Amino acid sequence: MRNKKILFGIAAVAGIATALFLCWWKGAFLPGWIAWQEKELPYHDGTLLLKDREASFWMNGKALWSPGKDYFVQDALISDIDRDGEEELILLTWKHGSYGSHTPFWVKSRDIALAQHIFIYRYEPGRESRIRAVWMSSDIGYEIGSIGQGKRSTLLVTPRQGEPSLWHWQDFGLKYAGPARTEELTFTACGDNLIHLPLLKKGPPFDYLYDHVRPLVQDADIAALNHETVLVSDNALVSGFPRFGTLMEVGDAVAGAGFDLVILANNHALDKGMMGIDGTIGFYEEKGIKVAGAHRSGDALAGEDGRNAITWMEKNGVKLAVLAFTEHTNGIPMSEKEPLAVEKVDEDRMAEALGHAAGDADAVIVFMHWGEEYEKEPNEEQRRLARFLCRYGADVVIGSHPHVIQELEEIKDEETGNRTWVFYSLGNLVSAQEDPECQKSGVACFTVRLEADGTVSVVDPRLLTILR
Repeated sequence: MRNKKILFGIAAVAGIATALFLCWWKGAFLPGWIAWQEKELPYHDGTLLLKDREASFWMNGKALWSPGKDYFVQDALISDIDRDGEEELILLTWKHGSYGSHTPFWVKSRDIALAQHIFIYRYEPGRESRIRAVWMSSDIGYEIGSIGQGKRSTLLVTPRQGEPSLWHWQDFGLKYAGPARTEELTFTACGDNLIHLPLLKKGPPFDYLYDHVRPLVQDADIAALNHETVLVSDNALVSGFPRFGTLMEVGDAVAGAGFDLVILANNHALDKGMMGIDGTIGFYEEKGIKVAGAHRSGDALAGEDGRNAITWMEKNGVKLAVLAFTEHTNGIPMSEKEPLAVEKVDEDRMAEALGHAAGDADAVIVFMHWGEEYEKEPNEEQRRLARFLCRYGADVVIGSHPHVIQELEEIKDEETGNRTWVFYSLGNLVSAQEDPECQKSGVACFTVRLEADGTVSVVDPRLLTILR
């Protein structure tokens, strides 16, 4: 009788142990802090369904794939993590064992502990299940609360405790890319740098021309101006209105003031032909200053699809695409050899360039040489072009040419939901025009804020007026 009781007790203990083991194996004792997500994510022609700790891929009402019976899926994300143009499926998963499907050769035996992993899969239409594993992480080693889309196709990882971090695809696998923090870039833009001959009488150095904006320029992460007149190295070519040629020493003063970007897409860009464009771009490139809106001889046709209309700039972890276009070049035609020497208003090319820019940049800044001289209000064509630029992804539009200051406004495209801040005209930065309105310098100031999840906003846009 006693032996029967002992055997019964042993059997009972074994049964309880087996039941507990099975419960553990089925995930009954996973940590209570886990927030199990439930989602329906469109993926190619099907749907990724995340429900009751299970993930499955459905198409035409049929479940075609799931990661595994002993996989407990905490969160899911669809993202082009490797930036190859095709979206991947990313799962935050709990499973038995510290490794993925394949154990490293140096591991002699597999463990069965429940561990957290990140697994990445790809849609392949030729496969019966449509889904193929492309990367299976080992045990992450710390507790992740959630995953999400990070900036520039990174993975935003939020741990249960501590600071979020960003991970990017490198070679073959996810690599730590740094803490997930908000980045900011301050941008300042000035108006027409219009060098009339009376301004040159005093002779170099010409640093005093920019004293009125120097503090604003030097405080900005990036500062720009509309370079209305091209530079010439031969004093015999120095000239004023109507076809300008400006001493190189003025370029020294522009650089000394702290400008990082000059805009050459304007109606005087071809005043000295390709010689003026080549000389001006070459001068500023040697100074480490970017140029937008024009191309040196031989460079313009390198990207007729609109890519070479973009000037790229990056500061503080924020990547900008800068574009610049002019409505005309005072009737001076571009040569057959250099048909894109100056970027002119061409809506097909502009749309193409904006598409490339918006796809790769955190923010898109467009400079427009447009409107009517001395008019204090933007005309209907300026407003129409502003709406066009908004629709195609411009975050900020900065105008020049009227020589007087025009309004700042935010516009929204109802179809796309895009919003754009438009500075219609900044007036003159430097000129010898005597009209009081032409003596006012407009300065555009704003901050581009990039959140860790890739959200971009333009904050604190201001249109300042400074009397020279």
